[in-house]
Amino acid sequence: MHVIEIKIPPLRERIEDIVPLTYYFLNKFNHKYGVDRLISQECLDLMVSYSWPGNIRQLENIMERLVVTTDSVIGVQDLPEMIYQQAKIHSHSSFPASFDEAVEKLERELIVNSYKKWGSSRKVANDLRLSQTRASKLIRKYCHHIEE
Repeated sequence: MHVIEIKIPPLRERIEDIVPLTYYFLNKFNHKYGVDRLISQECLDLMVSYSWPGNIRQLENIMERLVVTTDSVIGVQDLPEMIYQQAKIHSHSSFPASFDEAVEKLERELIVNSYKKWGSSRKVANDLRLSQTRASKLIRKYCHHIEE
């Protein structure tokens, strides 16, 4: 018998998985308890900012508690204090120092997300309504870490 070791990075290193996992657990517990809770965008934003030291189990437990204890829409006020406090500190420390930095951060996010979704400069250009030349330059600038 052979054993294969699979290393899965902690949730804090996979921030892109937090929102889909949150919705997965929200749907799971909505179904389990026969309710139809929603979650606010502000709440999702804070959850993405949190470091999740308890990993996926912590997220699952928190989502179950939130589904059981809220009435309709899960909001920031429903989150455990530890998430709210750490996310608040994190969001202030990562706030762009200048207008140019904020614009570059948004530009990077848009390009990287579109490139991950579409995989080609032509499709990114179409998605973001840019010229293909500009899309190609931005992809080279921001997506060098992604295999083409």
